[in-house]
Amino acid sequence: MGIITTLSRASLKSRKRAFVGLGLLLALAAFVVTLCLNLSLALSQRIDDAIIEAEAGDVYGYDLRQNLDDDTVAAIEALPEVAKARANDLVSIPTDFPSSNEEKKTSQVLYGAWESGLRYNVVSADGATFDAESAGPADDETYVTLGARVQPGTQVGDTLKLQIGDQTRTLTVAGFVEDPQLGTPFMDVDRYVVSKSTFAELDEAIAEEAAASAGSADAAQPIESVYAEHSTYPVRELQIDAATDLDGAPISAAQVTEAMVDSVPWASKSPAMLSADTLKGHAMMVTVIGSAVLGAFASLLYLIALVICVHTVSAIMQEDYRNMGILRAVGVRTRTLTAALLLQFCGVSLIALLVGAAAATLALPPLLPPFASIAGVLAQPTFDPLVFVVLVALLAIIAVVVTVKARRINSISVLVALRSGSPDVAFRSRAISTISGTALNAHLTLRAIASQPKRYLSLLVCSLVISAFLVITTGLSMELTSPNASRDVFGIWKSDVSALIVDDSLSEEDLRAVIDDVSPVESSWQETFVTINVDGESRAFLGVSDFSFIESLVEGAVPRHDNEIVLGEHLAQAEGLAIGDEFIVEGKDGEKRTFLVVGTLSSMFNAGFGNLLTRDAVYDIADVDPQEASTAWQFALEDHSLAEQAKHALEDEFGSKVDTDQTYLFADTEGVITLIVSLFVGIGAIMGVIALIIAFLSVALMSTRLFTAERRDLGIYRAVGFTARQLRIQFGLRFLFVSAAGCVLGTALAVGAGPALVGALFGMFGRSSIDLAFNPLVIGTLLAGLALVFFASAYAASRVIRTIDVRELVTE
Repeated sequence: MGIITTLSRASLKSRKRAFVGLGLLLALAAFVVTLCLNLSLALSQRIDDAIIEAEAGDVYGYDLRQNLDDDTVAAIEALPEVAKARANDLVSIPTDFPSSNEEKKTSQVLYGAWESGLRYNVVSADGATFDAESAGPADDETYVTLGARVQPGTQVGDTLKLQIGDQTRTLTVAGFVEDPQLGTPFMDVDRYVVSKSTFAELDEAIAEEAAASAGSADAAQPIESVYAEHSTYPVRELQIDAATDLDGAPISAAQVTEAMVDSVPWASKSPAMLSADTLKGHAMMVTVIGSAVLGAFASLLYLIALVICVHTVSAIMQEDYRNMGILRAVGVRTRTLTAALLLQFCGVSLIALLVGAAAATLALPPLLPPFASIAGVLAQPTFDPLVFVVLVALLAIIAVVVTVKARRINSISVLVALRSGSPDVAFRSRAISTISGTALNAHLTLRAIASQPKRYLSLLVCSLVISAFLVITTGLSMELTSPNASRDVFGIWKSDVSALIVDDSLSEEDLRAVIDDVSPVESSWQETFVTINVDGESRAFLGVSDFSFIESLVEGAVPRHDNEIVLGEHLAQAEGLAIGDEFIVEGKDGEKRTFLVVGTLSSMFNAGFGNLLTRDAVYDIADVDPQEASTAWQFALEDHSLAEQAKHALEDEFGSKVDTDQTYLFADTEGVITLIVSLFVGIGAIMGVIALIIAFLSVALMSTRLFTAERRDLGIYRAVGFTARQLRIQFGLRFLFVSAAGCVLGTALAVGAGPALVGALFGMFGRSSIDLAFNPLVIGTLLAGLALVFFASAYAASRVIRTIDVRELVTE
């Protein structure tokens, strides 16, 4: 063991730079992996714990109180699969949020009374802990969810305006609560908390408004049955706890919902019934995708570290060829030399991995409060045991690589080692051209590469991987920041102007004429929205008057007839359906309709479970009379920047005859999209900078082996008159030529496989078909810059050439 330790110490001392560089790469990879795993586990565990603390159910649903009456709740609770069904009254009220610009933000919000439904945890003022002493909101105050900080951007002290008929009620935001069910901004509905007395006042105001209006509350359309804004509803939510089977194991949420659909009429036509797993999936969506991106980056770091590891092992064996031969001659076994190499590399790797993991553990707590706005829960730091498994696996791979490379020790010739200290070399390459005075540096550079191509294989792999990564991240960032990012990346559409005709004397042509004076209208349409229970989960169905603006079909065509449907990709996969198959939907009236699948939709609409039909088909399954439905016209402008001017033009021309509040389907997702774009663009920029630093570092580490192998050749060049500057340029050109070849291959790989990789990533949103923005000028400039980084790094590292003395050749 003593000789192994001695050899390892000597090697580490003489090659500090190489091992420090390898350690930095491994530490960074371990940092990213540990941070991703711990962050995902912390949020996932907190959601599970918060569900228990809040006494939330395994299945959650809500509907109008008249539909979800006491008899229905009792029928659900009587099912053998259900342990308990708890109902709680809410009110649904259109709410105006404060905005930094002139555009008004209006969303439909559910309000519940404090301590009447879930047991909420109130977040303290510092945003990092819970306020256990909170007595709930005071009168005329409200607690909003953590996700409200992102969408619609609410802060403590803001004033919310609740529209109840012709009356306006104001509430002051007094704090934030943790909501494990509806707290994420990726849900289509928000649930806020008010005092019991304030809730009673809101409930009474809604009842009075309903009695005074033309239609009573009993005649109101079911909530979310048709996509409409500016309506108040008395709502009831239901928390359903699953029972246990004979073995004491809890019955799954899927079994509970299946039993409900089969036995309780309400369940088959509920506008909202979601399992705890589905709600958790919405909350974890961005975290999982962000972790996948960072995980890919960690894999890149580790792959380059492996390449450097292989390169360093080869360099050690070449530099110590003579010493290893002498050691073998005096009886040192090959396995002893192998053990010394393993001790060096595994020791450095173990320390680096542990340092990276420790740094990630320390970095986790400050990240949890910002992520609370994404997941809707405030997690506490934790450590995932899977981290140890991953670190051990990474260390084992390095050990295997070193062991495999160390087998070459057996091929060391003792006689050659004693004679000259280097192995015999035979060289003949078809890639060599005659050396001439014209472009001498280029000829010598190509000859050096062709004579020992294996020496440059590591450089080729590094440049290929880094360039492919940079091209993909740049293409995605450009696509995310493009004016049509909502359509091209997320597969959703945007309405610049919404206009609800209040006066029947007006028509769509009248609205278009006014808008055209501001900006030509690109497309106009009307939307009708309904949620229908499919296999125990609420799924969205959208009817559109004109499908010409929808460009996110994977295959097939848009619906032309009332019996045709375009299925979301995830729903089509879950149901095992393809174009030409039949899809059966049970409408609100309990009758089943059969639709012909004519296409599949790639869109984040309902996370890939959203579907398209004709408007009449949606009215039919919603059991709504089209003549009584009132839906706004949506206008997409050729110049999106003129949307506000067009809106004001409508208001100036028609006044109260037109309501211009934004009411299109995705009006409440703009803040979420902005968050996702900022997150991915920011991560991409940071990873791009790190990738360039890695390129510089990898060249510095690889150059050591080349200097060792070519020291004699470089000395000969110096002896025949080459200056150190000429030789440094030649050395840099080698890295420039090889890295340029790697960049070309990496670009080809990125262009060919990049969209599929990004599509697989965004497929979790339901958007699996994405075309990245590969701008030739930008990509060319990026790759040229990367190749120059390799050249500059090689030129800087080659300053050791100036220390080569011709007298060393005489000594040898």
